[in-house]
Amino acid sequence: MKKPRLDCIVSLIRDGVRIADVGCDHAYITTEALTLGKATFSVASDIRPGPLSKARDNIEAAGLSGKAKLLLADGLDGIGEYAPDDIIIAGMGGELIADIIDRAPFLQNEKIHLILQPMTSQDKLRAYLCSSGYRIDTEAVPAERTHLYQVISAYYTGRPFALTAAELAVGQVSVKPEEYRDNFRALIKHTAAKFEKIAGSKTSDNAKELELVKELNEMLKETYDENG
Repeated sequence: MKKPRLDCIVSLIRDGVRIADVGCDHAYITTEALTLGKATFSVASDIRPGPLSKARDNIEAAGLSGKAKLLLADGLDGIGEYAPDDIIIAGMGGELIADIIDRAPFLQNEKIHLILQPMTSQDKLRAYLCSSGYRIDTEAVPAERTHLYQVISAYYTGRPFALTAAELAVGQVSVKPEEYRDNFRALIKHTAAKFEKIAGSKTSDNAKELELVKELNEMLKETYDENG
């Protein structure tokens, strides 16, 4: 069974590191990263006892109990003491991910690597990272069936920076790996069509949406030499 989203997230983990799998659900990221040797240790946390029990079953079935710690926790509470190098927060809304990061000042360390996969509000997560001094160095766009996911890799620098409205919506062209070129093109088109529809449904005050559509189409033309 193909699992592009999971494979993409695991591929961004640095080799031989300690990881935190936040909101681990069934701990698929933890088991994959440990099995492949990408990670040497994982602290897998979830706010709900049910998924954490499933995570324990999966970790034990994979023979990885000695390399993983399961933690019932809200966000990154208690994670810092395990000194993770790479922290994965996947499958949540972008605003929730931003809140989790904001409540964990230990992340303000240039050696810690964040791998984030927001399901919604990707623009709000990017805006938070930019304003809070986290540099986005890579953005992947894996596809499963007809869904395009956005996976963000970031490090703390302490230096805020700005993105355009289009970059907040779909990410920066300069940090997209070539292997996701076609998916990124599809993401730009999909996002432009979505906001064009929103603008068309309004009887007034649609200038913001129309300007974003214009920016996205310009990005499409400049990046792929097409008019969108």
